[in-house]
Amino acid sequence: MASLQRGVNLASPGARTREVGPITQTEPRLNTTTEYEKAAPGDGNATSKSATAPGSQRRSAGSRRVSHRCRSAIVHIGAEKTGSEAIRQLLARNRRVLPDLGFWYPLSPGSTNHFGLALYSAPGNMPGLEAHVPAALRNGGFDENLFAQQLKDEIAGLPAAVDTVIFSNEHCHSRVIEQRQVQRLYDLLSEHFESITILVYLRRQDEMARSVYSTRLRFGDASFDILPPTMLPTEPFPRYFDIEHLLDRYAAVFGKDAVKARVYERDFLENGDVVDDFLKVCGLPAWLGSKAPQPNRALSAEGLAFLALLNERSDQDPRSSAKIRDICLPIIENNLRGPTLLPAREEAKRFYDGFGAMNARVRASWFPERESLFSNDFSQYPETADNSEVSRYQRAMRAALVIIDSLIEDKAAEKERLTTPARKRMFALGQRWRQREAVDK
Repeated sequence: MASLQRGVNLASPGARTREVGPITQTEPRLNTTTEYEKAAPGDGNATSKSATAPGSQRRSAGSRRVSHRCRSAIVHIGAEKTGSEAIRQLLARNRRVLPDLGFWYPLSPGSTNHFGLALYSAPGNMPGLEAHVPAALRNGGFDENLFAQQLKDEIAGLPAAVDTVIFSNEHCHSRVIEQRQVQRLYDLLSEHFESITILVYLRRQDEMARSVYSTRLRFGDASFDILPPTMLPTEPFPRYFDIEHLLDRYAAVFGKDAVKARVYERDFLENGDVVDDFLKVCGLPAWLGSKAPQPNRALSAEGLAFLALLNERSDQDPRSSAKIRDICLPIIENNLRGPTLLPAREEAKRFYDGFGAMNARVRASWFPERESLFSNDFSQYPETADNSEVSRYQRAMRAALVIIDSLIEDKAAEKERLTTPARKRMFALGQRWRQREAVDK
């Protein structure tokens, strides 16, 4: 399987290079000290010089000298709906181990998800996401100058054993949508690294749309359309699925050789798993993935129907509906297991075929060894899909009953988590759905 190629080469003339795993590194020249090593023991976000891993050979910080400009960066940009959360959780949980392997997962862009990268690169394209960066950066909005300085300080103070820094944020796919914004990302990082590699996973558009539907409902969307309607290519939503433009804008700034594109399909991924694939591509040991968190589970058809109907009524009382949604989501995820909602097979094919010409160009340019960019297997979809209004209400009613029963079982938790108006609204909603089902019967 192919490994990461050398990214954007920013090395000074005459710099000596060596191979570390699959990534070319520049021979270190300077020693550095770090304030991050001083973190209190037991802090999962801190590094520890005593941390060792099975089968690993510890690197002594004093055994060689590293300048921050000699280091490499791997920037994982998603794409969205390709297991990015599982990758980030793995990296964050192994912060103590990574420095002994020569890697670092920064804290300054965000504790787990590096929202700071996209906020800096695409100011104005990130409404509501400022809350996810460290509090010190939120002074009436995202403070990009303070962020750039904190990133600089963190990189300059890394342990000398670290020669590769990994960043991860999928909003660099969905929100950093113009070449000038990608240029801002490059300008931010190129000051600190001699080589930068962009790592991106590409998923078939119909599967991507099916997965993002669940996310849309989680955040208040009231649509019953799993796949978005057909729109002109100039409209913003199709750009979310425009993998050609995604690859081209990063290649135009970082260079095509610096962009490592992977196909998010079992036959392509290492061991059919995106976490295992990420570890191999980055040159990290496979044993790190033995305790990797599971990817987010798809919501059941009942849970999706409940959220869609709840969101549909949110105009009456948006704040109360948001509170109800936040309370119900964990119950839906844990107590409502079952098949998710799927479009009909022909509907999924039509949506995917709309990207056929673009996918063919991407295959020819980036994956010439593959017969087709993505699999043409649509057998996971039903031949027909029952998404009638009656079916939606019946599914939502079943979900409402499970949610209400769960809340009743724990009266103390119910009183603590639900305000009185929200509780009344929740039970009234369930009662109306019970009455609607009786009428339908």
